[in-house]
Amino acid sequence: MARPSIWAEIYVTAETELHEFAPFTSKDAYIHGNRELAEILQRRSGWACQFFNEPRQTAVAVLTKPGDATTPALTVEVLRSVFGINIQDLARNQVREIRPGEHYRIAAPFVMLKAKLANVAHLSAEKRPQDLKHTRMLIPISRAYFLEMHAAIGRPDMSERNFLGAVA
Repeated sequence: MARPSIWAEIYVTAETELHEFAPFTSKDAYIHGNRELAEILQRRSGWACQFFNEPRQTAVAVLTKPGDATTPALTVEVLRSVFGINIQDLARNQVREIRPGEHYRIAAPFVMLKAKLANVAHLSAEKRPQDLKHTRMLIPISRAYFLEMHAAIGRPDMSERNFLGAVA
C-alpha cells in the first residue's frame, strides 16, 4: 500500500486543508505481495533486500535503496497482509500518473482510510503516531476521490454500476 502522500499530491488543489500536511514526502512505502514479488523487485532494482521467514510477521521482505548526500534512503516493505483490510479491499486500486511518465498502482483512498482507522482503533498510538495523521489526511482525500468518481458518471467508462462496483 502506498502512502496517503501520493493521493494528497493529486487532491491538494481540491482539498486545500491538505496543505497543512505538506510536504508530501515519505522515506518508506508498502507493497502488498509475497516473497516471489520481493525477489523480482530486488533483481530489477538492485536494492538491498532482507527476507523474513516468520509466518506471523506481516512483512515478507524489506528492500532498501541507499541514500546519498541529497536524498535519504528509501525503504519498501513487501507485506503479506495489511491490518484492517482483506484481499478484496486490496484489489480496489488504480493506476495514476503523478507526473509525466510516473505511474503508480495505489490502493483507493477509502481502502487506505479503512486500514488506518483499524490501526488507530487497535494499535499503540505511541508506536504508530503517523496513523492518526494519515487518517486526518485520508478523510478529505476520500471526499475528493468520491466527488471525482461521481462526476465521472456518464462517461463511457464510468456508468453508475461501475461507480457502485468501485466503492461498494
